[in-house]
Amino acid sequence: MEPFDRERPHHPYTRMQEGSDTLVIFIHGFFGSPRQFWGLSSLAWEKGYSVASLLLPGHGGSGKEFNRTPGHQWVYAAMEQIRRYAASYPRVLLIGHSMGGLLALHASRFPWSHTAGVFLLNTPMQIRITPRGTANSLQAIFGPQKYLGPVAKRYREVSSVSRMAPPRYLGMLPRVADLQKLIGRVQEELPQVQAPVTILQSMRDETVHWKSAQTLAAGLKNAPCRVVWLLDSWHSYCPPADKEQVRREFADFLERAGQKEETP
Repeated sequence: MEPFDRERPHHPYTRMQEGSDTLVIFIHGFFGSPRQFWGLSSLAWEKGYSVASLLLPGHGGSGKEFNRTPGHQWVYAAMEQIRRYAASYPRVLLIGHSMGGLLALHASRFPWSHTAGVFLLNTPMQIRITPRGTANSLQAIFGPQKYLGPVAKRYREVSSVSRMAPPRYLGMLPRVADLQKLIGRVQEELPQVQAPVTILQSMRDETVHWKSAQTLAAGLKNAPCRVVWLLDSWHSYCPPADKEQVRREFADFLERAGQKEETP
């Protein structure tokens, strides 16, 4: 049985594994959805881990609701949910895509989070706007479903915020500013992270500059860090070869995290 509900793709989900002492928590990004993690959460569940996928405030509903939700609520809600889950699990693994990776790093600094490892997917230290990304976003938002290419189709699937009239997208600008503030905050906090971190970054990411991975690795001075490059992926779309690479890296991450230190 899958740990999520396909009939409610943008709903958060939790499934506890009997006998597991480790919970894997998935955190989506800006405009993202718990749906993004179906494949990885299934893999974690199959390997005997409990899983939970969060839905951040302002997501899962209308564009108007998103625009009215200040960024500090993302941070507060993620920390409160992680704190609540960690109270029942001595070991927590935090998985974040994009902004969700920033929230994972932020939470991992606190002893109460019980963080035993962090797995990052295209986590921003530097945001960029590209013609390729703009064209794909316009297609994903406004294009007829039957004419969408595989990239735009995936972007529409994993966006939990309903489409808006074009002028309403300008209302997102304060939320983009909130994201930039969060980037700056987490960049200052990187030396405080001590849990092992795996960084996956697409070289062709149209939203996050590939140098973000280098900035993260340089800032993680007190944490074991591994950087993996995805050659052909977009920010939220992986072609089959890269998708399989992500799956392999995640399986290795789970295996390493599962190797508990022996008590002398």
